[in-house]
Amino acid sequence: MATSSLLLLLADGRFPAGAHAHSGGLEAAVAAGRVTDLASLESFLVGRLTTAGLVGAAFAAAAHRVALPAGAPGGSGVRSRALAQLDAELDARTAAPALRAVSRRQGRRCCAPDGPSGRRRRSVTCPPHPGERTSRWCSDCSAPPPG
Repeated sequence: MATSSLLLLLADGRFPAGAHAHSGGLEAAVAAGRVTDLASLESFLVGRLTTAGLVGAAFAAAAHRVALPAGAPGGSGVRSRALAQLDAELDARTAAPALRAVSRRQGRRCCAPDGPSGRRRRSVTCPPHPGERTSRWCSDCSAPPPG
């Protein structure tokens, strides 16, 4: 799939990753009176971009670099261990357990979107995460453990 097509797919709210648009706390900031006009909205958005946005962008760039083919400029080829390390580091920077769980669920669903039949594919092996009930198979796809 072409890169531009993949980006459009990921941005589409109908993609079965379970994602939806959220404000990153904007509603709460408005309700608390911290965002009241255009200037305070701009300040809020700059704050989000320089904190959560910067962290997310850094990890996305690092994961992209790790996943580039070995022959590509700057690429090293897909390395499961390196991706797992990045995943663990991002997990450590995501303070809320609920946000960590949602992030993992969305990532897994992006790896195995519904097939043409509408049934969830069950072939994605998921890395272990502390505190989860399953350690090998994605609980979102209800796949039984192998063996």
